[in-house]
Amino acid sequence: MILPDGVGMLIRAGSVLVFQIHYTPNGVEQSDQTSVGLIFSMKPVVKVLTGGAAINTTFAIPAADPNYEVRSTFRIDDDCHITTLMPHMHVRGKDFQYRLVYPDGSSRIILSVPHYDFNWQTRYEFADPIVAPAAAG
Repeated sequence: MILPDGVGMLIRAGSVLVFQIHYTPNGVEQSDQTSVGLIFSMKPVVKVLTGGAAINTTFAIPAADPNYEVRSTFRIDDDCHITTLMPHMHVRGKDFQYRLVYPDGSSRIILSVPHYDFNWQTRYEFADPIVAPAAAG
């Protein structure tokens, strides 16, 4: 992920960085040499990039249900811009939809992945960031 000039992520001294890496078996033994590179901004940071996740860890799929829907929410506490989204499910996931619900109750779909494929997980970066007001979700 390369950020535009003036945008940065704050990493406090003493922070612990945790990376989640998914490996998909293909029937052949593989080796891996994972590496991470950090680039520190030489210019002033005027916008701070933060992240969050709408995670539901309490659902249970009923036995034999071929189309069980799981929902989750994430509340936005400050006015912001949504620049990227990363739908993430495992093998049973079929489709994924992000809906932005505005404080007045109106909503709109901001990303729809109608044929989710666990083998092709990716981060969707918007050409134009989406304005999200505080109290949206």
